[in-house]
Amino acid sequence: GEAVAAVAAEDLVTARKALSKINVVYEELPGVYDPEDAMKAGAAVVHDYAPNNVVKHIPVRKGDVEAGFANADLILEDDFSTQQVEHAYLEPEAGIAYVDADDVVVVISPSQNITHHRHMLSDILGLPINKVRFIMSPVGGGFGGKEDMIYQGMLAVVAMKTHRPVQLNFTREESLIASAKRHPSRVHYKMGVKWNGEITA
Repeated sequence: GEAVAAVAAEDLVTARKALSKINVVYEELPGVYDPEDAMKAGAAVVHDYAPNNVVKHIPVRKGDVEAGFANADLILEDDFSTQQVEHAYLEPEAGIAYVDADDVVVVISPSQNITHHRHMLSDILGLPINKVRFIMSPVGGGFGGKEDMIYQGMLAVVAMKTHRPVQLNFTREESLIASAKRHPSRVHYKMGVKWNGEITA
């Protein structure tokens, strides 16, 4: 779902014609498609900054866990998994970008995290933060799916290159292909409980 090219045109028909002229050739690399397999020795490395394919590990410790289990009447332990979730909001992604008279790149979009997006776009474009402005239009549904910056960077780049206002509207199909998803998860739970329902660990 990640963009590899952007096409801008006066109208949709011309844009689609231009898009049909682009031929992208991909080099197929070894991949990992299962978290357990990805963490095994010798697995293909997805990102250099995570040589063991673990992007982040955040241990959280609070209280005496062993004492909590010792005081439990019952210990429940099992593995659970969730599937990837499409947020399925009614409003597909859309936005407008332009460069104003003070050379500030302005992006208007229904983003759920415009402060973070502004900092990201500043880094991507190599512009000082005071030269990037995000305006949050009303969000027609998001449920967390519009927290990631998906298309706003493309809008900004095209507006900077053309020196003209640019508009983008995803179709439903494009939204399903390119939007952020809630990640699937695999979790292992171990819980100590009392007969009265109190959780001890």
